[in-house]
Amino acid sequence: MTTMEIIYNPFEKIAGVKAFLLGGLGMLAASALAAVNGTHFTGMFSAIYTVSTGWYVPFFELMLIWVPLTVLCALYCQFFGSTHYRLVDIIGTIAFSMIPYLVISVGGFIRLLPLGSEIQLLLAVIFVYLSLVWSLMLIFHALRVSGNLKEQKLWVGFIFCTMISQLIYMLFINKIYLFIL
Repeated sequence: MTTMEIIYNPFEKIAGVKAFLLGGLGMLAASALAAVNGTHFTGMFSAIYTVSTGWYVPFFELMLIWVPLTVLCALYCQFFGSTHYRLVDIIGTIAFSMIPYLVISVGGFIRLLPLGSEIQLLLAVIFVYLSLVWSLMLIFHALRVSGNLKEQKLWVGFIFCTMISQLIYMLFINKIYLFIL
């Protein structure tokens, strides 16, 4: 497996429990780094660099992205996918698709570089948006490979699951902050 295949579509080789463990470790590492440098995951499509918090705040933010997305993808595959998919593969590949949030967390250290604020902002935007595009690409391939979806069902499922996950995040994040802060 080439480096490009690992970045673009690792799910031909990595799925199930292995993908879940790697994704889970990535989310824990992202949470720890985010807590140190003040990264907050403000939804599936955005992140901000602000004040540092306890490790559990970014962890809950990531869980509020991952859990609804995983449930929605599993339900979509159950009702609209082929009969040849395994729930453990959906859970694992969606967890693995969260690895780019680790890169976003590393991007929080850009503020420590001796650069002008405009350059720091530009670098932060590049880190965040390239990582989010990478994550979306991984989610797409997770549905394609693990959910055994093709063509129109794949695109509809991808758009539906990501958009509804973002909506769930937006509806519940303030309520969760009340409990964890």
